[in-house]
Amino acid sequence: MRATWRTGFEIVLVLSACSTSSTTTGTIDDAGAEAAPPDLNACTHVSNAAGDRYGRALFNEDKTCATIDDCVLHGRAPSCVSTCGGTTPMSKTGARALDALVDDINAHECADFRDAGCPPAPRGCPPLQPPSELACVDGGCTTTPL
Repeated sequence: MRATWRTGFEIVLVLSACSTSSTTTGTIDDAGAEAAPPDLNACTHVSNAAGDRYGRALFNEDKTCATIDDCVLHGRAPSCVSTCGGTTPMSKTGARALDALVDDINAHECADFRDAGCPPAPRGCPPLQPPSELACVDGGCTTTPL
């Protein structure tokens, strides 16, 4: 069980380790006039709020298992949240619940993010963990080093 918590905690740290800075310029509106660039502070606020909601759910998602067949690696994140593209071991039930939350965040917080003209959230960071494989250890989905 300790490995399951450690893995979840490392993924949450990955969310905060990725850069959210970017360079933007104005855009052209439908009338051909240059529109003002988005308020990057507002963009960061919306992205951080979505990331906090996602990160809490990711850390607390169901990881229980009886066999390896109960486990999956979940790697789907909201579109307005900077992630490093990692995956988190969890139960299939937990993955379905997290997918529903990602859909909800995409429909609400990330829709506001897009509507405000915010630049895409950065994706991809250097790997922070060595290669591993999915496992069910002591009743919890986790990964073990290869």
